[in-house]
Amino acid sequence: MFMRKNVFFEENFSVGLVYSSNDGRGDIILLRCNGKHGPFNAQYDPNNWHTYNHIHRASESDLDAGFRAEKHATQTTEFASLEEAIQYFVKTVNLDIKSAEKYFHDQKQGNLFPG
Repeated sequence: MFMRKNVFFEENFSVGLVYSSNDGRGDIILLRCNGKHGPFNAQYDPNNWHTYNHIHRASESDLDAGFRAEKHATQTTEFASLEEAIQYFVKTVNLDIKSAEKYFHDQKQGNLFPG
């Protein structure tokens, strides 16, 4: 799993799941939840969702064709911030509550009325 956020442009973030293969193909990104990160080379992906929040999902056909597994993306309204993308990611990869609390303890919503 990886997370990153641009310190100057907070809408530019990424949360993803990486599979480390042992067959010589190296790391394969299975899922990547991205924020807006501006214009992108339309020849690479004519749908060009990079000016919107978007999700990249691995596809076997792209991998077999020699492309990055997560080449294509779809626009989403599932998240609008890194924090929301983390919640979407946790739910999507079905991370159990114990693991979520262990690895994302600082993302947990606090009590409105502590005590």
